[in-house]
Amino acid sequence: MIYIIDYDKEGAENAARMIAEFSDDVKIGKNEMEIVGSDKIILPDTSSPKKALKKLHLLNLFSALRIYSKPMLGIGAGFALMCYRFNEQNALGFFNCKAEGNNSEYEVFDLANNKKIIVPKIISNSYWGIPDLSDKESVKRIIKEFVEL
Repeated sequence: MIYIIDYDKEGAENAARMIAEFSDDVKIGKNEMEIVGSDKIILPDTSSPKKALKKLHLLNLFSALRIYSKPMLGIGAGFALMCYRFNEQNALGFFNCKAEGNNSEYEVFDLANNKKIIVPKIISNSYWGIPDLSDKESVKRIIKEFVEL
């Protein structure tokens, strides 16, 4: 089962529609026990990543997500939450980069050399990120690859 974290109802539902093209085994929620039973996890896009980060803490998912060893995909601002830092706040830390910006408008910088990252997909171990959603065909292809892992 692919589990989509529900910290933003609209973002979670949009992600579910994208995933549904490739799998019918999708669930939206915020229950830690259901996440533990899932095969893959998706952090969907959101118009308010700062609120989403706070909600992950309030739901006690922030620490839990950091210890799971499941394939995880961050879409758009969901990817920003997977960076080491987001707007000077500690984020999940799966990628050695920082995201800076407001709401869903953000830029991503490599922490090693502080250069802006402009790529359609970033993979580190079992963590996947789609930082840029502007090319819909690339996004669709990357989601299909992730679902078929």
